[in-house]
Amino acid sequence: MTRRRSAASRRWAILASSLVALVFAGLAIADAAQLSVGNGGIFLGSLARCTNGPVAITGGATHSGTSYTSVSVTNLAAACSGKTIQVTVFNSSGTALATGTGTAGTSPFDVTTTAFTSTAATGVAVLVGTWGVPTTWTPPATTPAVSCVALNGGGNPQPSKTCTITLSPNGSAPWANSTPPGGTLWNFTFNVTSETGNWEATFDLTNAAFPFVPRWIGQNSVTVAKAPGFICGSPVTTLIVRPSGGNTWGGSLDVGSLGAPNWWSANTLCP
Repeated sequence: MTRRRSAASRRWAILASSLVALVFAGLAIADAAQLSVGNGGIFLGSLARCTNGPVAITGGATHSGTSYTSVSVTNLAAACSGKTIQVTVFNSSGTALATGTGTAGTSPFDVTTTAFTSTAATGVAVLVGTWGVPTTWTPPATTPAVSCVALNGGGNPQPSKTCTITLSPNGSAPWANSTPPGGTLWNFTFNVTSETGNWEATFDLTNAAFPFVPRWIGQNSVTVAKAPGFICGSPVTTLIVRPSGGNTWGGSLDVGSLGAPNWWSANTLCP
């Protein structure tokens, strides 16, 4: 009788141990993401991303027309600052157009990417410290190579009045689209028609219509004054001019990749 009880007891002990092992195995599988092992044994813990977003994304400051090599990140929580940020720009079919990696800074900040066309992008996927963060994508505004606005006699914009401007490379001049001692030089002609007779033109020199970002700008046809507040930069990205003249005016804009050529004697705007 004793032997029968001992054998039965051993069978129950083995069965009970197996059940306990299964229970703990189930718990381990169910809660593996929250269990950690340290020198003191097993303990519960939790991890969380630094923000739940959404993070706002648009084209960055580095671009030439619609060709971008950076994205701008805003609305990122301060808790994310200093963490690695990875971005993937994708199109409507989910195909990656560009990627980039950087360090999250104080919002807003830019992340450098491989080149992509902003008009083809429909979204940006973002990882911050390896955690996925929801985003919103806003296509950057497309700035034309040249634009103009009609002004009144006091130099103030007149939105209700029309102003049109056209731009084209001028291949007739001997210096057009050449490489003089001062670096590459292009001569662009432009024609303006303003309903008021006074106007202001804006040249976006980062646009793909210009073959490079110019560091020197000159006028060879009329004396042109820069608009108030305009400061020549290196490189120059935007130029605003206010020539004086009649309702219809035609002139040219000469831009160079380096300093002004030694033989240039006309009105130099920059530097």
